[in-house]
Amino acid sequence: MVFADRSERGKLQFHGPQHLWFLHQILTQSFEDMQVGDAREAALLTVHGRMVGFLEAFAIEEAVLCHFEPELKDTLPEAISRYVLATQVTIDDVSDEMGLVLVAGQGYEELAHGHAVGPLVHPTDSLGIPAAYLWVGHSDVQALLMALESRGARPASEEELEAIR
Repeated sequence: MVFADRSERGKLQFHGPQHLWFLHQILTQSFEDMQVGDAREAALLTVHGRMVGFLEAFAIEEAVLCHFEPELKDTLPEAISRYVLATQVTIDDVSDEMGLVLVAGQGYEELAHGHAVGPLVHPTDSLGIPAAYLWVGHSDVQALLMALESRGARPASEEELEAIR
């Protein structure tokens, strides 16, 4: 099993009475039926069908957390915010508050659960093997990385993760 610190990715939280409806309206995926624990992949497109950004979404109680490539941290949140208008949704940039650690490989579930830092476990199909993102407070990332390594997982480079994908 492997892990990688992906905390540099952009991270947004959507909440409010119409947050699922809002995401359903602006992204290329169905969101209105999301339940706590559901994960989705989606893209934001221009009116001409050009991709503005791709993100992975994870439903938590009363909100949806999304993460995306770090290169889009300055542009994607603004592009999404343009669509708010009168919608009852709040978008919070939690990039600096939340850490994100990818765990992958058979048995990742055992690694993902049972930590003192209590991560939110966001399953992902992005690597083509069993994997999940672990959402934790930014201050808990190092403790989580050390715990994963002490339980037998090894750090993986972005190149190795790309080869797996």
